[in-house]
Amino acid sequence: MNRVKTLLATAILVGSASSAMAAKPYNGNYTLSFFIDPGSNPGSSYCLALTQTGGVNGFTNSGTWTDTEGYGFSGNFLADGKSFHLVFVVSPFGDAVDLIGKAAKAPSGGFDDWFANSYLADSGTFTLVPGCDDARTVRKPTHSATY
Repeated sequence: MNRVKTLLATAILVGSASSAMAAKPYNGNYTLSFFIDPGSNPGSSYCLALTQTGGVNGFTNSGTWTDTEGYGFSGNFLADGKSFHLVFVVSPFGDAVDLIGKAAKAPSGGFDDWFANSYLADSGTFTLVPGCDDARTVRKPTHSATY
């Protein structure tokens, strides 16, 4: 009986700890880096401030973000336990960027970028690494066909 109680107590503690850790896994500054196809060529990198709000389409693990460097990028993010989704709701260049990848401490995956008023688009992969380091952040404030 004591073993059953111990196992039950352990399961409850582990469950509580994982739900507490899952409460705000995406909050704070992150470095977003793009790699452009074909060839995964390095593209722009930006520092983003993610703010957990829980208000995106009913997802608890969701929120808003803005770039910290003053370019005017902003949007929403959400994670459903398996996938991480980040959307550029506002881009100073008028394009729409959609990123989706694996939910992790440092999400990575694919992105599509559709340019306003044209038929051009970019695609490739991205990484989102916790923290921002000026040495890592490449600032490219102008828009081009290779993001």
